[in-house]
Amino acid sequence: MTFKSILLGAAAALVATTGARAADAVVVIPEPEPVEYVRVCDTYGAGYFYIPGTETCLRLSGYYRYDIFYWPGSAADPVAGTPATEEGYYKHARFAPSFTAKSETEWGTLTGHATVFINWDGQPPAVGYGTSVDLDHMYIELAGIRLGKGDTPYARFLGYGAPVNWYDGYYGFNNSAELSYTYSGSNGFSFIVAAVEDQDDTDWAPNGEVGFNYAQGWGSAGAIFGYDENGESWGGKFVVRITPADLPVSGSLHVFYSGTGGAAGDYTILDPAGARTEWSILAGASVALGERTTVNAGFQWFDTNEYYASANVAFNVAGGLYVTPEIAYTSPAGGDVMGLVRFQLDY
Repeated sequence: MTFKSILLGAAAALVATTGARAADAVVVIPEPEPVEYVRVCDTYGAGYFYIPGTETCLRLSGYYRYDIFYWPGSAADPVAGTPATEEGYYKHARFAPSFTAKSETEWGTLTGHATVFINWDGQPPAVGYGTSVDLDHMYIELAGIRLGKGDTPYARFLGYGAPVNWYDGYYGFNNSAELSYTYSGSNGFSFIVAAVEDQDDTDWAPNGEVGFNYAQGWGSAGAIFGYDENGESWGGKFVVRITPADLPVSGSLHVFYSGTGGAAGDYTILDPAGARTEWSILAGASVALGERTTVNAGFQWFDTNEYYASANVAFNVAGGLYVTPEIAYTSPAGGDVMGLVRFQLDY
């Protein structure tokens, strides 16, 4: 028997043995693990999805912003403690992610919301640029009750100021902590009452705010009042908005009154020079020129014979990307012309 014959015989025996064992073996194929896909949640509008394994809907939104400002320079302000600045420009960048979670409970819709501002900017005089992180909004809301931090009812309940970016008008804007209750009726009537943290002191007495609004297809009309407990001063504003659905135009009118008693506080309207006012009127308008271009303007008069005006053109370049050049003018000290170009991507 040759060596080649021995090798062939051994190989044949090995194959026969393996085949017999394979016939007796049971082959188990593991079942694939279930994959849980993200489901769209259309209960609260576009952009929400269910958090896997829960009935909570989450929406991620926000914007990316880059501003280039032109600054005409300014004299030193000994009252505010700000130094004189030179003519020039400065830039501002912001990433602002927002997180909104909603779910249904026996008390109604439970909402949690947070918005974070991550900034990089330089303020005149441009001695250097810096970064900052600000928790702009964070609140919990259930059955009309809101607890947390954000733009106060006096700033947001009747809508913000004119549709411009530079200063946005002088309308008593404030961002602070609050405990508020909002009632929203089916007939378009709503009202709000709030205790707002007074950041000027640390006692137990908050600022108080109360307002009402009536909204229909043509727009809305309402009023809100606020009392600053630290300055013992108050203010109020009446706001009318015209938003016809079948026309490419919209407008708003704000009438402000600031009480003359006590010290200037959160509800006192100051003119562009920083002087205290009693009456002020702010008007704003927007006109859509086609699907991608909107012209916006704002004008505010103060009873100190000062005024402020601003206008811009918002171009929708693509998707959520907007480019908005703007020019503004304030009357104090012979008048100042300012400007900016804003690049913003909303998502």
